[in-house]
Amino acid sequence: MQNKKRIAALIICIVFVVTIALSYGFIITHSEHECVGESCKICLELSTAVNTFNRLKNIVPFVLVIGIALLLMLTASLKLYYTEADIDIKSTPVLLKVKLRN
Repeated sequence: MQNKKRIAALIICIVFVVTIALSYGFIITHSEHECVGESCKICLELSTAVNTFNRLKNIVPFVLVIGIALLLMLTASLKLYYTEADIDIKSTPVLLKVKLRN
């Protein structure tokens, strides 16, 4: 199950990077074309590529904020769990340097 999630995440990352690379390449190679009018297909594709970048710029900060919020909630819940379980980490035999003899 864990490997399937990793493979899915890797595929999503690859698609993301390829989309960005191909969009940049298209914009660079077709930025100085001669437009034929209102129904220019190259201009339409250029605007689509630019809109893709604008959408990605809006999504990335949102994902970062959600990720940080989830991380903070996870750490807070772990602290609550371990304090409610009354686990005293400071009193382990190793930390107290107690010799256990038979």
